[in-house]
Amino acid sequence: MVALNSPYAVEVQEFADDLEALLEGRVDPEHLQLKYGGPDVHEVIQDVMGSVWHFLADLDLRVSDVAHREMQVLEMCRLIRRLRTGRLAEARRVTFLRSACD
Repeated sequence: MVALNSPYAVEVQEFADDLEALLEGRVDPEHLQLKYGGPDVHEVIQDVMGSVWHFLADLDLRVSDVAHREMQVLEMCRLIRRLRTGRLAEARRVTFLRSACD
């Protein structure tokens, strides 16, 4: 677990806020790409973005498959919760391919 008062905690918390906004339809994928797609973001965010891109690419599956949608939304909520609570190693394990224990 990482202290929430560490130097990059604000960046990680803001990332969690943006993922929540994405899930709620308040921001679009381009916002994430512009803000977090470069090399100047925290390494945890860089690691997690690969899974987030997988989530975004699966939009058609979430539309057509209720079970897949429910699993991926649950996983996004887990990712957000893990980021907000400083459980960064666990956040890195979210893949959106299957449901993981929390």
